[in-house]
Amino acid sequence: MPTAYPGVIAAPKRRWSGFSALLAGLLTALLVVTGFNATPAMAANGTVDIEFPTGSANHNGQPVYIEGESYTLTIKYNRDQIPAGHVAVISVPKGFTIKEAPAANTAVQEFTLGNGTLTIKFKDPIPVANGAIDLKFTVDTITESSEQTITWGVNGNETSQTIIFKDSADEIREVDDKGWKSGLEKDDTYPFPRPVIGKDGIVVLDPEAFLGKEIAYAISVNSKDARDVVITDTLAEGMTLVSGSFSLSKIWWDAKGLNKLGF
Repeated sequence: MPTAYPGVIAAPKRRWSGFSALLAGLLTALLVVTGFNATPAMAANGTVDIEFPTGSANHNGQPVYIEGESYTLTIKYNRDQIPAGHVAVISVPKGFTIKEAPAANTAVQEFTLGNGTLTIKFKDPIPVANGAIDLKFTVDTITESSEQTITWGVNGNETSQTIIFKDSADEIREVDDKGWKSGLEKDDTYPFPRPVIGKDGIVVLDPEAFLGKEIAYAISVNSKDARDVVITDTLAEGMTLVSGSFSLSKIWWDAKGLNKLGF
């Protein structure tokens, strides 16, 4: 169970000489932690170099990979660094699947797919000075979003990288402590009146738009730590709260902001 303060508030309504307002609020709180930067590339002496993809997004400083989506790993080669006929074996981390070999490449004699590996046999001689190969892989189906350390390999040389595996249905969040109040429109039930430009060129709130209308407001509070929160909304002069218009619900995530656990 996460320690996070909950949140959605549904709104008080305030009246002022035929003019009424609705205060709606959102209280969102989650725990997040600082992550680590992903390793951008891997270089191994005497063989190919690889550049990791950046993922679909970034969360807590780590790349996010979404289940079912495909990404491209770039494999770079240089004739001055690898011998003719060189064989490079790329090991793809658990959780990724190579569905097909890369497209034909001028410098490559053949590609061979194995169980989580791609073997590249270069031509002898290698006809070009340098080049790159795009290797596409797909993220496997997962049961929940998680932070994991994965390992890439080139001919036995390994480099680890911390990433986020994201369930396609999950909503991940990263927030700081803050709060704010703003106008809210909900299904056009309580449309927020628009200002108009008067005859003298001054922007004013059209009385006809306000009188007899209900106006929604959102009060939002984000908290990365579990804490008690007291919200005080001061009503403007001439305004009153519409009885029975206030309600509250809550939203929270796990400690890393990866899995929504309740609302």
